[in-house]
Amino acid sequence: MVMVTEEIKPEDIMAEESWEEGWKEEDWEIVEITECPKCGSKLEIKQFDVDFLNGRITVHGFEKMYCPTCGYVFMNSKQAQLYEALLDHFTELDKLYCITVSKIQV
Repeated sequence: MVMVTEEIKPEDIMAEESWEEGWKEEDWEIVEITECPKCGSKLEIKQFDVDFLNGRITVHGFEKMYCPTCGYVFMNSKQAQLYEALLDHFTELDKLYCITVSKIQV
């Protein structure tokens, strides 16, 4: 039994007239969510307290997405990036220094 193989190069395929058929180029951007993924209600931005380092550091007034209808809470992409940056900062700070946190009266 003889097996015949044919070597196909990308430039050969691209030289054919119909190689782009079915391909469509679109311009798009990431759009922030404005409706609750659980119930479809309009979301609000609400401030929460967020704990870092097992509760040793608390950031007051951290904004998250909040659904007033079902109570679902999550972070949009900007909020998540800020959260990650704060987490990285506090983790690095904790490696360098012994952080002692005390509660203050608000």
